[in-house]
Amino acid sequence: MQPLISIIIPVYNAEENLALCLNSVFSSDFSINEREVIVVNDASTDGTAEIAKKFGCAIINLPEQHGPSYARNIGAKKSTGEYIMFVDSDIVVKQDTISKLINSFNNAEDIGAVWGIMDKKHPNKNFLSQYKNLFLHYLAMKMPSYSGHLVSAIMIIKRATFNEVGGFDSNITVVSIEDVDLGSRISSKGNIIFQNKDVMVEHLKHFTFLKLLKNDFSKNVAFGQLILEAKAKKKSNSNRKIEGGALDYTYILSLPVAVLLFASFLFLPGSLLFVIILSLLFLAFNIKFLSFLIKENGVLFAAKSVGMIFIEKLNVSFAIAIAVKRFVLGQRI
Repeated sequence: MQPLISIIIPVYNAEENLALCLNSVFSSDFSINEREVIVVNDASTDGTAEIAKKFGCAIINLPEQHGPSYARNIGAKKSTGEYIMFVDSDIVVKQDTISKLINSFNNAEDIGAVWGIMDKKHPNKNFLSQYKNLFLHYLAMKMPSYSGHLVSAIMIIKRATFNEVGGFDSNITVVSIEDVDLGSRISSKGNIIFQNKDVMVEHLKHFTFLKLLKNDFSKNVAFGQLILEAKAKKKSNSNRKIEGGALDYTYILSLPVAVLLFASFLFLPGSLLFVIILSLLFLAFNIKFLSFLIKENGVLFAAKSVGMIFIEKLNVSFAIAIAVKRFVLGQRI
C-alpha cells in the first residue's frame, strides 16, 4: 500500500536527540499504514545510524557529507508518499502534529506547503536556549499565516509542488537559508505557503553564545542577499494577496538605533545624555518583545535579555551591510 505521507529526517551526528525525535514521530496518532519514515544519514561519525536502526525505519547512508539540502532531496527521491514531510532531528513532534499538517491543505486548493512553529517551552534551561527559542516563537507568531516564508525544520509539502520547483538547492551551504530559498521558488509558481500556528513542536537545540552569533550572522547575510535578488528579479509571490511580513517598523527602526548606540560608546563616551536618549529609544522599539519575555519568563529574564537583543540587532545591521556589498559585487550565496 502506497503511503500518504513520507517523513524525511536528515541527520548528521544526531545521536543526542534522534531517539527523542523518532520516538515522537512513531508515537503519532496518524495511521502507521499511511506513513513511511526515512532517515537520511549524512555520513555521521557517531552512533546516529545505530539509533535509527532500533526504530525500524528506512535508512539511507550517504558515503560523504553533503549537507541537509542534499540529504532531504535524496530522501524525497527515494520516498513514495503523495506528501513529503521534513522533520529535523532536534525536533519533537506531538501526537497530532502530522494530522494537523496534512489537514491544513484543506484550507485552500493552492496551498503548496505548510509549516509549524517552535513551542515556547524548551527542555534546556540555559539562558541562551530559552531566549532564542522564545524569540523564534515570538517571530513566528507575528508572521502572517499566508506568506512566502518557509521553515524546513517542521514542514510538509505536496510531492507535485516539490518536484515542480526542483526540491532544495543543494548548492546553498548556509544552514536555514535553503528553506527560505525553497519558499521563494514555491511562491513564484503561484503556490501558497501556509503557517499553521496550531502546530507547535519542541525544539531541542542547545545554543551557545559564539555559535549563535556566527550562525545568525551567516544566515542574516544570506537572507539579505536572497531578498535583494528576489526584488531585483521582481518575483511575484502569488495571485492571492499576501499579508505583511513579521518585521514591523519598530524592529527596522531599532537597527540604526542599535548601531548609533554602539558608535556612541566607542566615539562619544562623554555624551551621557545622547546615550540615555538612544537607550530609551532602543527599549521603546523593543517593548513588545520585552513584554512577551516578561510574561513568559519574568522580569529578571527580560532584563538579562536586553543585552542579547542589542547584540542581535548589531549582528543583523552588520549582516545587512555585508549582504548589500555582496549583492552589488554580484557574489553568490
